[in-house]
Amino acid sequence: MPNFQVHDTVVLIDQTSFVGSVEKTSQFDPGPLDECLIIAHTKVPSSVIHTFVSTGSPPQGYVFVRFASQEKGSSLVAESDLILIDRILDLGDVVKLSTSQLTGTVVNVESSYVLDPIWLPKLTGNDFAARPANQISSRRHVCDTLCNKLDVRLSHPSPHRLIHDVPFEELKRAQDFVEEDYVIEQDWLGIVDEAEILVVLRLEDGSVVVVAQPEDLYIPIPDYSKPLVSLPEYDGIMRPDLVIAAQGWGNMIPAEELQSGQFVVTDPKNIKRGRWLRGSYDTKVKPQGHILMVKSRRLTVEWLMCNAFTPEDINHISKPGNCVPYENLDIFLTPQEIRRDKRVALYDPSKHPAYLEDRTRAVSKSADHSRSTASHKSVSLSSNFNVGQRVRFRDPAGAAVKYAGQEIGSVVHGMFERIDHKATLGYDVNEFDVVHSRQLATVRWQDGTVTQHSSTALLKVALFESDYMPADIVVAREGMKQRQHSNGSEHPLLDFNEMTVFTQQHDLLPSRVGIVQSVNPRERVASIRWFAHPAVRLTQSGNGLGADSRFGPVGHVTEDVSLYEIMSFGGLFRKLRDIVALPPCMPVRKALVLINTIAQEYVRDVGASITTLSQIPDTSPSALLEFMQHNAHLNILDAEITAITETEHYKSHRSLDWVGEICELRTDGLVVVRVNTANEARDVLIEHDQILAFVDIQGLGFDYNDDPMDVEDDDDSYASETTDDSLEVLAELVEYEGGQRLDDDPGDDNWESEEETDSITTMQLESNLPSEAETRGTLQRARQLDQSTKMIPSTIATDAATRPHKRPLTAHLPPEEPAAFLCLDQEPPADQFRASEPPSRSTAFLKRIAKEHRILTSSLPKHEIYVRTFESRLDLLRCLIIGPLDTPYEHAPFLIDLHLGSGFPREPPTARFHSWTSGMGRINPNLYEEGKICLSLLGTWPGKSEDEGWTEKATLLQLLVSLQGLVFVKAPFYNEAGYEGYAETQEYKVESLQYSEKAYIMSRNFVKHAISCPIPGMEDVLAWIYLPRRSNESYSHKTADRRQCVLSQVISRSQALIRRSEELRGPSKQLGGEDDDHNDQLLSGDGKSDDDTTVFLSPLSVGAVVMLRKTIESLSEILEQELQALNDTAMSQEPMAGHSMAS
Repeated sequence: MPNFQVHDTVVLIDQTSFVGSVEKTSQFDPGPLDECLIIAHTKVPSSVIHTFVSTGSPPQGYVFVRFASQEKGSSLVAESDLILIDRILDLGDVVKLSTSQLTGTVVNVESSYVLDPIWLPKLTGNDFAARPANQISSRRHVCDTLCNKLDVRLSHPSPHRLIHDVPFEELKRAQDFVEEDYVIEQDWLGIVDEAEILVVLRLEDGSVVVVAQPEDLYIPIPDYSKPLVSLPEYDGIMRPDLVIAAQGWGNMIPAEELQSGQFVVTDPKNIKRGRWLRGSYDTKVKPQGHILMVKSRRLTVEWLMCNAFTPEDINHISKPGNCVPYENLDIFLTPQEIRRDKRVALYDPSKHPAYLEDRTRAVSKSADHSRSTASHKSVSLSSNFNVGQRVRFRDPAGAAVKYAGQEIGSVVHGMFERIDHKATLGYDVNEFDVVHSRQLATVRWQDGTVTQHSSTALLKVALFESDYMPADIVVAREGMKQRQHSNGSEHPLLDFNEMTVFTQQHDLLPSRVGIVQSVNPRERVASIRWFAHPAVRLTQSGNGLGADSRFGPVGHVTEDVSLYEIMSFGGLFRKLRDIVALPPCMPVRKALVLINTIAQEYVRDVGASITTLSQIPDTSPSALLEFMQHNAHLNILDAEITAITETEHYKSHRSLDWVGEICELRTDGLVVVRVNTANEARDVLIEHDQILAFVDIQGLGFDYNDDPMDVEDDDDSYASETTDDSLEVLAELVEYEGGQRLDDDPGDDNWESEEETDSITTMQLESNLPSEAETRGTLQRARQLDQSTKMIPSTIATDAATRPHKRPLTAHLPPEEPAAFLCLDQEPPADQFRASEPPSRSTAFLKRIAKEHRILTSSLPKHEIYVRTFESRLDLLRCLIIGPLDTPYEHAPFLIDLHLGSGFPREPPTARFHSWTSGMGRINPNLYEEGKICLSLLGTWPGKSEDEGWTEKATLLQLLVSLQGLVFVKAPFYNEAGYEGYAETQEYKVESLQYSEKAYIMSRNFVKHAISCPIPGMEDVLAWIYLPRRSNESYSHKTADRRQCVLSQVISRSQALIRRSEELRGPSKQLGGEDDDHNDQLLSGDGKSDDDTTVFLSPLSVGAVVMLRKTIESLSEILEQELQALNDTAMSQEPMAGHSMAS
């Protein structure tokens, strides 16, 4: 693993006051350098600097560090010149220890900090009794050996004034609003895109002014006697220019983040045009000084979703505009006059809860919501104040008592000298810089154990395929059904097929849904608790959850299953720190009756989750939410139901208590959500069914988890293969299970409304509830709602009866080996890529195709690559590549369709890979499940040099051979972008071997798929390669010879590999300890280890053996069936042959 990771806190070895964070590594390059001040604070060869500035990416062995103090800028630093001080972790981060292959999830972080005051009290009092700490040397000589509690790897000019060991819970961010904050205005939740600020500046003569343009404030750069590599450039213009000349400073940079206590310089016009709070403009006073206050004047907010339970008509609630958090920020004269707009609330994740509120079904049936404070240990949702960040004490008075300091000799150390705001013109200047941080992370490992570690002992893991973790929701691959989604028409229910799911909108219906309890990553086995009676419908091809879905209670039985037998989808993902919407608790008994009575008409049955108490708990939110929304325009609720939303208590809390943040995912099927109200925070224990909606962070435009392989396909390769409902990149911010947008944006064409709302049999109402006659008028109005389709239960029959009968592959067995290249006299198959597009008929185009055909006819690798085209469509090619021996892909067929567009050969072909992984993920990092292929020759991946891309001189043969040689390799893990350089190291050895095992298992299934569902246009090739052939003996002995059969080789080699793996595994050892000896021994595809040139796999895991045995059993059955069919054919022909000879 790399020595340093992005966001690590580091210090220079030779300059221990230079503390900063890692911004770029050779593996992670988040953006350009245009806006960076770069100073060579350490010695780096000029050639390395030049390469870095040219490419923007640090070379191997170097990292790019941004220092905590803005005036120190950033530097490219050799890793050997740095010390790791802290590793910033957040809730939900996936981590591992360097000594173990186990990965785990950070479930809590405890942080403590060392603080440096920004302002210090003046020794002599006047009208402003404070002085900036960063411009004043220590008042007395300090003996470091007595007072310096700071980390020995760091230094500080005045260590006595530092306050040590301050826990996160006592602090809050100094700035009021920043980008990416969640805000709530009335009944809308949004995220801040940009904050326009107001800055109050105190000049050197004591006058105070609100500057006209905060963006025109600059920070002088001290002379460090170090080479200046570059100054920031904004919009291609290097700034500042006139300000430097006018003020006589050397170098200055625009202030990136304005904070109290900061010394800044500006243009005289900026203060002359400002609003003066004290004094007036004087040409003799330099336009420079210290910032007293920074406030957010206006927020540009992306509004995400609306509170569906608002008492207003949800159909007529419009999104707020720009958010103005203060009422009088443009007219105040003193800080005490500033008034917050009470309609605007900041969602503050740093608040700690007062208690745990239990809203689960078990509690709601017996009593009101249960509160618990003693047994509930809350977690920190936000514990990542970075070095250099500005903070305040939540309770300044209490902090002044706690951090009263310690007198050593004649010096007081670690004292919080609180400055009264009355002595500083009403401005609260009690702010601090974080100069050091220390984190302890609690990690829940894959095996279910929980341990605590220093953050520096952990490595953040960001693999391109995530591991399963405890509390993940998964589904069984077996029994998964799918149904194409189309408004107004009913499609048949079919077995799961990832190719169609990823190219067209489908609903998915799993037969079993469960929660991961623990994972054995070495043996690829997970322990699962299945939900007892789930009814889950995944929409948007797995990315959404239908409103009729219900998880229900988790069963008590735990089952061990292979990781290759389970899968998960975006609609099931629940992540720590997800923002979710919750329904209220409503004392409206009559609503229960109405919901239950009309459930059969437009919502799912909620009888199992709504009790007959006077309280309706949040146990079936989808139905309750839909009921409330329909009430907005049908008025089917009476005053009794809406009364709760008219109370003062509801009105005072509704701005905050309908959203929360997931802070704990439990393995018993329960979730803990942190809810903030105006006065307190509380944790709420709920079930998965009680989550209304969640905010998709990855869809907000912040590149948190960008996949470097996900290159834009400029020619829209798959457009012709998809319907109007085809799955595109989901830009949707909020996914509400019912399909109705909660962000009230009718103009977004990306949103698919789920018009089908499935229902289950109407529940029998309790005898003591009002009868249907009492609600007849309500029901008559409710019947105006759309009728829903009936949900298919999890026990539904397969679609085998509806499938067309297929001829056995034996029927296609040719008398001699098929040619490597053929032009077929038939129409392209129905699944041929781009078959619906008209071909080019130009003479030049046809001449080039003829040339390509001649090359393919003579030069394709024998027995390895087969190509077919069609007389009616010479622009379409179907290519079959047989996986090379001694790789995870050995003997497996890989089908790729090519289309030669009108721009060929100037432009490369477009390609589609036919994936048959059954949702297990990518069989190779370059081959996507939806069919995309990342290869420089195809123009879908930028090569290291221009020579790697497509040119008019390139050929289809070159393309196919490149695919064969570059994609189907021994260690495909290292094909992933950013991991190529680790192929010669040991950092990702375990991950690579696990990926190879998975690819090998999937490849055996590719064999099964190809011979059980023969590929149109390639049937004879598949039959010749995989099936046994008749011997050349006399007719009386014309039987199939299985020894010539590749299918037999696949079976026998797999069986040998299983036997050898079980021999080497031996008794299981402690998971997470040192690697077992058998993990160091690599095997070939037949389980041998005597030739280093043929080995590519570690001994198979238990989970892999389980899956492979099932596949081998199926292949053996197919082989026997094909043998029987072949022999039957031979026997039926023998009498005819004998009669002919007698004649």
